[in-house]
Amino acid sequence: MKYNVFILCVFLLLSCVKINAQSPETTPTADSSLIYNQDSVQQQTSISHPNVFENDFQNKDSTNGQDTIVKTGLNLMTKIEENTHVDFTKDGWTLFAILTFIISSIISLFTFYAQQKTEKHTKNVSIKAQIGQLHDLPRHFYRNLVCTIAILLKYRHPSNKRLTLFNSYPSEANMEKLQTLPEEFFLNIDEANDEIFMIMHEQKLLFKNYNIEVAVASKHFSRKDITEESIINDIDNIQFKPLYLIRRNFELHNALEIYNNRSWLEKNFPKAYKYLKPEQQTNDKPLNFNKYLVDVIYYFVKEHFEKLKFNTLNSDEQLNMYKDILTDTNFKEHLTCGGKNGIDRSFDFLFKKPSNEVATYEFLNWLDEKLYINSQKFLIYFFNRYQNEVHTKKISEHHLSIIFSHIDSNSLCEYYNINPIYTEVVKSYFEFWINEHWEIKSLIYNMLKIDAVLEMPIIGMIKL
Repeated sequence: MKYNVFILCVFLLLSCVKINAQSPETTPTADSSLIYNQDSVQQQTSISHPNVFENDFQNKDSTNGQDTIVKTGLNLMTKIEENTHVDFTKDGWTLFAILTFIISSIISLFTFYAQQKTEKHTKNVSIKAQIGQLHDLPRHFYRNLVCTIAILLKYRHPSNKRLTLFNSYPSEANMEKLQTLPEEFFLNIDEANDEIFMIMHEQKLLFKNYNIEVAVASKHFSRKDITEESIINDIDNIQFKPLYLIRRNFELHNALEIYNNRSWLEKNFPKAYKYLKPEQQTNDKPLNFNKYLVDVIYYFVKEHFEKLKFNTLNSDEQLNMYKDILTDTNFKEHLTCGGKNGIDRSFDFLFKKPSNEVATYEFLNWLDEKLYINSQKFLIYFFNRYQNEVHTKKISEHHLSIIFSHIDSNSLCEYYNINPIYTEVVKSYFEFWINEHWEIKSLIYNMLKIDAVLEMPIIGMIKL
């Protein structure tokens, strides 16, 4: 666009120079503006009406011939020769008008360019905004996983079975809430390279497939004649996908970070940057995977404590069910269907140790392919980060300090107004937090089981 404006200015100036070059060297006087002498009139009229003059010369005598010619010529003349050649360089107002036109044109073009750019930015978002939107994806899919487990626990519990048939199935409304629209997380961005658009397109397809699997599972759950194999596959799919999609999100997040952190030279002169020698180029470091895992853990813990309410643990009727589910071994057994455990497989996929990468956080430690977290150091990091963010719901630091203290379960149940009959049920949950180190899978399972149990009363069931 800038080059087009420059070319236009040069063209206008050259045009002005050409006009000046073609103008006569002499400047006309007022006396030569209009020429009414006999020769010119005769010449002009003879060209336009030759026959008339021929007849006039034959019929008129020489005495009044001159007067007749002038009179006839003035009546029939259709063109008066005027000297319209003007040297604009000697006319100040003309030169000023031309310069004003050029300047106005340049300003108009730049205004048009700015309006187009503004319109583009109002429709699209920046790379930084897209990265910010992806930060919410781990929190979203953690809550999705909680709801998925709550649905499956209630659906597959022995109390919902009569022989080999289920008595009721999860309502369609609960199942449809699991669906995640791609446009909620993948925005129209201002600019990106081919790699980013390719990864984004692939992840949109993964979201689409996940939504289809949720919809199919919802239909299968509502059918009495559906085979057990189909139910097993449906459960395995919707269990596996949330953590799997979080891990795949790292690919896009990493590509966006690299693109956003380009050097000034690469951003402004991308073609010239390619011709630099490798040692002259700024090697943009990819996003550290451990940093990404810390973000994932942070958002999991944050989502867990922001929505942690024990007020649903008051029903005497559900005590046996909850007691059975909240036992560590039984909880994993309830999530296993037909020998498949989609959550376990997705854990291994998400928290797989990266090759040739060291931990960049002092509270992280890889040991025998397992990730461990120093609880005290992580809590310091958690609250320092949490206090610098804006939240719709605030986690009480005092409440957390109670949980992480070495207070016995009875005192904790009393503090949180939990029905005393649930003391043994929640005991393992509270005892986990006082460990010095947390193994990552145990940490997430500890949060998932209590969140899923607290979510179960909300899950609606429809009789078959």
